[in-house]
Amino acid sequence: MARQISQRIKITGTITAQTPLHVGGLSTDPTVDLSLALNGRSESYVPGTSLAGAFRNWMWDYGISGEEIDSIWGFQKEDRGHASFIIIEDAVVKLPDGAIAELRDHVGIDRIYGSASDKTKFDRAILPKGSTFPLDITIDIAKDKPLPVDAVEKLIHALEHDGLRLGGAKTRGLGLIKLTHPEWKVYDFSSFAGMIAALGNQSKEHKPASESSCHLLKMTIHWHPIGALMVKSGQDGVAVDILPLTSRDGKDVSFVLPGSGVKGALRSQAERILRTVLQAGCPTDKLQMQLEDDNLKLTQWLFGKSGTGSASESVEFGQGALAIDDCYCTKKITPKNWQAVEQAIDDPKQVNAGTLRGSLDAAKLTDTQQAFHVAIDRWTGGAAEHMLYSALEPFNLDWAPIELTVNLKRIEDSQKEAVKALLILTLRDLASGRIPLGYGVNRGYGSLEVEKIVLNTSAASEFDGKEITFSPNGAIEGIDITQLNQAWQNWLNEESQNQEVPV
Repeated sequence: MARQISQRIKITGTITAQTPLHVGGLSTDPTVDLSLALNGRSESYVPGTSLAGAFRNWMWDYGISGEEIDSIWGFQKEDRGHASFIIIEDAVVKLPDGAIAELRDHVGIDRIYGSASDKTKFDRAILPKGSTFPLDITIDIAKDKPLPVDAVEKLIHALEHDGLRLGGAKTRGLGLIKLTHPEWKVYDFSSFAGMIAALGNQSKEHKPASESSCHLLKMTIHWHPIGALMVKSGQDGVAVDILPLTSRDGKDVSFVLPGSGVKGALRSQAERILRTVLQAGCPTDKLQMQLEDDNLKLTQWLFGKSGTGSASESVEFGQGALAIDDCYCTKKITPKNWQAVEQAIDDPKQVNAGTLRGSLDAAKLTDTQQAFHVAIDRWTGGAAEHMLYSALEPFNLDWAPIELTVNLKRIEDSQKEAVKALLILTLRDLASGRIPLGYGVNRGYGSLEVEKIVLNTSAASEFDGKEITFSPNGAIEGIDITQLNQAWQNWLNEESQNQEVPV
């Protein structure tokens, strides 16, 4: 039997990717490990199922009751249930003018050796920052069955003002989306006059409630590099072997520090802090088991851990509470000028070909230089054969702040203060120069200086609007850390009793 609908709400608008976006799908391309979703016309698109899943998950994180979520999105429990009252259309993605899908390389770092872990390298196709797609939501209000529309209003408000995350690697730099120009149209089917008006596309005005989310702890890290800092591109140049990773930023391209790299560096240091205070070594040389070490539960709350699905597992881990966006260099380069750098040929026999220095100067990268490296033969003391390579080193460039977001709803209440304390300690180490970022951090690259950390959140009133700074001796200044110190000490005492570890 068909549903008896008394009202229909249409919500439309445009969603813009604030960071690169990966919505996965099947592909016949054997060169890409994680490919993008394509429709029957081979167009990149976002399935309505992906949007519905992200929206429903946001409501769960925000604290909407399970009963309300089920009433909106549908459920099936034994012989009870109903279909969703929300219809979300598939959306074709429009890339920025002249842009194409990009490819990002990823690798896991072994905690013992500090190098790439075996069998963890993979690549991922992504849609560049600035990609857009339409939002088209239809909400049916059943007769004699009120729907909690206020929950949808909160969702749309958060999508417009704070944004939410969609797709893969959404805590590692990708997937932050925001809604612009939302429109609400309400059609009345409860009367003959209302149905006639609906047929004429006449709708009532609807003013959604304005309410911002309150469970996000946001941190903005203002910083600048000391010396050369970059992430290695998976693509080699012609005159130079190692190029900095770039990504589309509007109509231009910029050097980029992926959120996955920043998050990986912070996680590694957070694990080092825990293993130091607990006097616990790394139990194995297998990366997955290193990450799942029982001594690292605080980092697992913060950075995530794959759940085993076992009924004996006391805590259901999953996506981490911390998300870090991709960080872009403020220096913009036209795609044409960067392509000239990639294809530059330093060959005296080809006088008409573009030189690397000339291409860099044309791109206004006057302080970026080509550096040569060679391994030394330990027997002869000379250059090792076939070990000469070059890298393009960016100097004297400004970068946008690093944006961190902590979803406090994803942390168990009893662990929140200790997790916050661990995060502050990790950021202190970043400010102290103990955590270099990017490529070649053991060979002179990646050093940085943190100027300040700005907190902008209502989720933790003791932090709201504050700035964290660090003294030369590592003291944390700008916020009252009395409560965090106590929570950290309590956690250490509890762990020492459980594991007989001296505090």
